[in-house]
Amino acid sequence: MIKRKSEPYLYLIPALTIVILFVYYPFVKTIISSFFKVDIYGNLKEFVAFNNYLKLFSNQNFYRAFSQTLLHTLMYVPISIFIGLGLAFVSNQKSHFSRVYETLFTLSMAISVSIACQIFRMIYNPSYGLLAKTFGINIAWLTNKQYALFAVTFILIWIQIGFNYIYLSASLKNIPEDIIESANIDGAGFFRKLFHIYIPMISSSLFYLIVTSIITGLTMITPVLILTEGGPQRSTQTMIYNMYVYAYNNSNYAMAYTYGVVVFFLVAIIVAINFSFERKSVFYR
Repeated sequence: MIKRKSEPYLYLIPALTIVILFVYYPFVKTIISSFFKVDIYGNLKEFVAFNNYLKLFSNQNFYRAFSQTLLHTLMYVPISIFIGLGLAFVSNQKSHFSRVYETLFTLSMAISVSIACQIFRMIYNPSYGLLAKTFGINIAWLTNKQYALFAVTFILIWIQIGFNYIYLSASLKNIPEDIIESANIDGAGFFRKLFHIYIPMISSSLFYLIVTSIITGLTMITPVLILTEGGPQRSTQTMIYNMYVYAYNNSNYAMAYTYGVVVFFLVAIIVAINFSFERKSVFYR
């Protein structure tokens, strides 16, 4: 009897071991290390309580990075979901070329972030880039502080569109046709069906995409590392990029640990706020 009851838990041991070693242990270690001075080898030297946090919150660069990360997220999340939803509606209207443009809509998923950054580096080039040659727009997108953050954000929007499209397209196809037919018979227009049928019926997928996109937006770093390195004039610095600079450029691991903890709790709070609307706004079929 004891063997039969304990058998399911034995199967969980390998997975639990991996999760504890590579997720929970580093997380707990990061929190503990944020209260210490840490040498360049990562060894804890002196307990300093909340001094690292006081230094971080007294640094104006932190607030600038936070505001720029928030601005990036506020652009990235709604635009990528809105475009993905629009493409899902287009593909939901069957035609002879459906398979062609359904494939085209998902092509961005086949390209890694690093490769996409190199492609857009050429597109953004003010001398020979696609934008300059086609539209005559001679703007230094990545070296002008007014446009750099928007240029970086657009790259991630383009990458995310395919993923959002697949989820939302599948959700639209699962809406019962008799509901749509009943609405058409009653004379409901597109926008009435959009807000009273389509969005409520796909709200679970929208909720999932919103939460995951917020997490992705708040932890953005790759395009900044590849294209701008936080410039020009710190206009593309994000919270995660600053954490990277503390750790790998300055060997200031104590502040890097502190930055990591702060970013984690900021993301957790924002995601928790989203989950507070789940019961009222999300419909599960």
